[in-house]
Order: sequence, then structure tokens, then C-alpha cells
Amino acid sequence: MYACWTTFSLYWFAKMFSSKKTVQKTSWFSWTYRILAIFIFIGAIWLFKNGFGGPLLWPRTLAIGLLADVVTMSALILSIWARITLGRNWSGNVVLKENHELIMSGPYAYVRHPIYSSLILFVLGIVIYYGRLGGIIFLVLFIAGAWFKAYKEEKLLTSHFGEKYLAYKKMVKGLIPWIL
Repeated sequence: MYACWTTFSLYWFAKMFSSKKTVQKTSWFSWTYRILAIFIFIGAIWLFKNGFGGPLLWPRTLAIGLLADVVTMSALILSIWARITLGRNWSGNVVLKENHELIMSGPYAYVRHPIYSSLILFVLGIVIYYGRLGGIIFLVLFIAGAWFKAYKEEKLLTSHFGEKYLAYKKMVKGLIPWIL
């Protein structure tokens, strides 16, 4: 699980400098949101690791550890696949890039926001591993935050791509294939 997180972090850091030039930004909220999310995430992991995530819901067994590893590895694969498919259009903020393209292939054929979906899977892996009630609460709040950021992104993409994006939204779910 930790190896997946480390790989994800290193890959994201290495690729963050290869994006196209930004031509339209949203408000200051994007950076504030990102910084706040990082601090909350680090704090939550520290709390769960030190047993402060509320009652233990299941024992930490080999099977639970393996399940957490499989979920986290799936998250890593999905995140890298999505990032490669998105290419130079990627940004950590809600922005439009120069000659921005609407990507509908690869994982984007199954969910509109596969990077957010992969981050949800990463958090789910942590929740499974630590097995604390606080983790489930954190997961729900994380999903709400991802949904909110996706909503902001979709407003921008709809204004830029119009009917093409609206048709894509009708065909492909936002975060969980065929469900949500």
C-alpha cells in the first residue's frame, strides 16, 4: 500500500511539469482546496495509524492487508492510466489548457473523472487497511470533496465544449462506472 502511494506521488510530481499552458483558470479556490486536502489527508492517515480513528471495525489480518493492497494497486493502475490518457491536458486545478481536448478514450470511456475515482480507491485502501469508523467518515467526506471538484470542472468543460460535453455526460458516469 505504501509503495503504491509513493509511486503515485513520484509519478505525479514528475509529470506535473509536462502539461500544456493554462489559458483559463478558475478562482483561488483550487489552490486553497488542494492545500487543505493535503493537510487533511496527512492528518487523517496519522490519526488512523495512531489508533485515533474511532473504534476498530474489523481486525487487521493478512486477508484484510491483501485486500487493501489490491484496492490500492488498482488505484495506482487507474491513476497512471488516466494520467497517460489525459496527457498534457492534465492539471491539478480546474482549468482549461491551450488547445484543450475532450478525452473520451481509455478510462475516460468508463468514468468522466477517473483520476478522482482512483483517489477514492486509494482512500478506500487506507480505510480497509486501518478498519476504523473515522476512516469511513473520511471516505464519505473525500467522495463529497471529489464530487464537488468534479462539479466545478464539469461546469468549465460544459462552457467550453457545450453539447459535445453534455452528450458525453449522458453516456458516461462521473466517478463510479454505470452507477454514479
